[in-house]
Order: sequence, then C-alpha cells, then structure tokens
Amino acid sequence: MYSPFAFRGPPNESVYKNCSRDQPEFCPSLDLAHAYDYVNVTMDGNEWYTAPRCLYLRDGIRTGYWTSPYFDANAGEINVVTCSQPIIAHSSGKFLGVATIDITVDALCYGDQCGTAVDYNYLSVEIQSVGFVFVAVAMVCALGCGVWTQVYSKDRVVIASQPFFLRLICCGCLIMASSIIPLSIDDGIVDADGCSIACMAFPWLLSIGFTATFSALFSKIW
Repeated sequence: MYSPFAFRGPPNESVYKNCSRDQPEFCPSLDLAHAYDYVNVTMDGNEWYTAPRCLYLRDGIRTGYWTSPYFDANAGEINVVTCSQPIIAHSSGKFLGVATIDITVDALCYGDQCGTAVDYNYLSVEIQSVGFVFVAVAMVCALGCGVWTQVYSKDRVVIASQPFFLRLICCGCLIMASSIIPLSIDDGIVDADGCSIACMAFPWLLSIGFTATFSALFSKIW
C-alpha cells in the first residue's frame, strides 16, 4: 500500500535512509493485510475493498465505487466516504486491487457526535427583517409612483413623459423588489419542493422586472 506520510519524523530519521525515487525498496511501507483482514466480506468497514472487487468479478464493472459514509477512527477520527477504483491487469483482466481516496463529510454525524449542532448558515431573523423592510420600501415607492402617474396622467409634463412607459417602469421596479422575498426562504422554513419553487422564482422575478424597467427606459431614450 502506498501511503504518503504514514511514517512521520525528522528528515534525518534512520527509517528514511536511502529512500528515493530510484530506490523505492528502501522507502518505509506498510502491508495493510497485517492491520486487518480487509478481504473478508463479512466484516464491517471493508466495503471500500470488497464491493468494487465483487462488482468486477461478478458483473465486470470497472468504474469507481462510492462507499456509504462512515466514521474512520484510524485516519483522523473523521466522517468520510471512500471512492474505490478497481485496478485491472490490462492483458489478463485480473483484479489486482483498488486505488482509494477518502473525502471528508463534515455535515454528517454518527452516534454521540450528533449532540453537536451543525451550522447550516440559515439567514438570521434580523437579516430577514432588514430585507423585508427594503422590499416594503421599494414596493411602496413603486406603487406610490404608479398612483401618482395615474392621478396626474392628464398633466402636460406627465403626458410628455409618456404615462404608459412610466407605469411600466413602476411595475418593473415592483417585480424586481419582490425577487428579494424568495431569497429569504430556506429548508428551515419550507420543505424541499418549496425551496425549489423559491429558487426558480428568484431569477424569473428579477429578470422580468429588470427587462420591464429597462425596456421602458431604452424605449423612451430611443
């Protein structure tokens, strides 16, 4: 088994003597079979080796295999998933072993670890409140400007400014302001379907409001 840094120590430690790329036989090594019987399919924790081996020998599957998340007590005491890639002899097709890489899964917990709270980075009530205040201000201003335009639609200045485009700008600003509301929704408030709806609503509201507002402005300039 190739395991970088399996033997740690000062560079001048005798265990590293003569170890080099040209003389790998002098480099520290470890036979994993001496640690535990990883080929035993009945033992827990051997999925990283036994599953890809069985899938290749039984079904001929050569692609990588992802294990279920587990707690690795021997490699830093962390939660990980392992990706195992079968190593197959090119000429004979013989199964030679697996190459693996462990990836930490910090968001998962097992047993006693689950007493530790996980920070999902939800928006705080204070931030949501500030956002809703800005939404309300923007909507009230847009509605107020729309009402003012309607009341004074016969005024000579308003007529010269083209009331239709003024109303369109007010509607666009109102829709753009409403796009902030879906951003405040997360899975701590609604279920997965609700989050999907909110996620899709934001770009639609923002793009429709932006298009309505600036199309009216560009049309007036033109």
